[in-house]
Amino acid sequence: MKSQTIFLLLLSFAFNATAQQKLKPLDIGDQIPNLKFENVLNHPEGEILISDYKGKLLILDFWATWCAPCVASFPKLDSLDKAFGDDLAILPVTYQDKEEVEKLFARMPKLKDIKKPMIYGDNILRRMLPHKTLPNYVWVNGAGEVVGISEGKDVTTENIRSFIDKGEINFVNKVFEDVKFNYTSKIFLENPEVFKDNIEFQVSKSPYVSGLSSQVRMKLGSNDGPLMISLINEPLINIFKNAYWDKMNERYFGFNRIKMTPELKQKLFPDIKGAEYLDWLKQGNGFNVEFIIPKHLISKRDQIVENALDLLFPEYKVRIEQELWPVYALIFEGDDIDQLKSKKTIRFNKAGFTELIMENCEIEFLISLLNIKNLHRYPRPVINETGIDFPIDLSLEGNLFNIEDLQEALANYNLRLVEKDLVIDILHIQVNQ
Repeated sequence: MKSQTIFLLLLSFAFNATAQQKLKPLDIGDQIPNLKFENVLNHPEGEILISDYKGKLLILDFWATWCAPCVASFPKLDSLDKAFGDDLAILPVTYQDKEEVEKLFARMPKLKDIKKPMIYGDNILRRMLPHKTLPNYVWVNGAGEVVGISEGKDVTTENIRSFIDKGEINFVNKVFEDVKFNYTSKIFLENPEVFKDNIEFQVSKSPYVSGLSSQVRMKLGSNDGPLMISLINEPLINIFKNAYWDKMNERYFGFNRIKMTPELKQKLFPDIKGAEYLDWLKQGNGFNVEFIIPKHLISKRDQIVENALDLLFPEYKVRIEQELWPVYALIFEGDDIDQLKSKKTIRFNKAGFTELIMENCEIEFLISLLNIKNLHRYPRPVINETGIDFPIDLSLEGNLFNIEDLQEALANYNLRLVEKDLVIDILHIQVNQ
């Protein structure tokens, strides 16, 4: 018995060493090695082997605490897992650490009763099964073979039953296209050795390029460096609103700060997701656009963007206008506003689904975060009317994507969001007649 145990340990060690050395992306039809994971929550033995799921459908749910659709899907996935009993296992996998995961599940009421086994701190499965968007679902059959890669909308009772009963995949698999691309440099560069650091002014455009992740980047060079706005594989609506996004002045045009007809919004940003959305982008609706604006012209940035968009997309008219608009005004209701002054000397911030920490940060950072992330689906943009003009410290907890919970957290600092109508800059998008 002792010799058998030693043999198994050596075999396990040899396999794990080989797996670490030969990690390579898997595709449909490939076999997942029998990996062992010890960084596991909610499991009686504290470890998981892929072979533990032999004979059943295993769906690997790649997620993150900052991914709102991922978090929102947990109750549904937990119900499906229970409904199919021994025929199905849905295993959440995240690269994040144990503390971040436990904090999320402790603070979200709808997650507190979910005790699914889940892998945290993963750096193996996400390399073997690469993906560019979350959530990402990898379907593995009872023999350990990858049989499907899907969107969240495809994880349904009907699709699960179809595979369990008939072995059929009734959805279009997500496709991962890996293109070597430096997302931190300029997009367009024909002669990199000559012009890498010498471009002072540029406006560039190309159609959608398969394999590149959609991305919006804004970079202000140090010293006398230019402002660089890079919009990669984005639909027109995102190009319009992000080209005018002024990070220095905290001006962001979310959908709740854009004026256009419902028909035009449906044309520029139809209500489709996943593979259907990517296909739509590839069909002439996705673009790469980059602005490089020298420092001495940054004050004329809006004029440059306006003129460039008129030339690049002449069928549309995109303008910044001032209009009376419904907003959430952030106000301070206390007696001593100085109580919010930062007591820290180093700037630090951390923003998650249920936690926001700001130390020695400007109030504009909070305004931007609420507009871009937490409240971007609400009908009103957030405007700063606190009068705060100094760095502050804040520590907010709760479901910070829910305005009621957010209001409760803000109240600890005598801050409140108030519905008002104010004259603000809005983005007006029209079809040119």
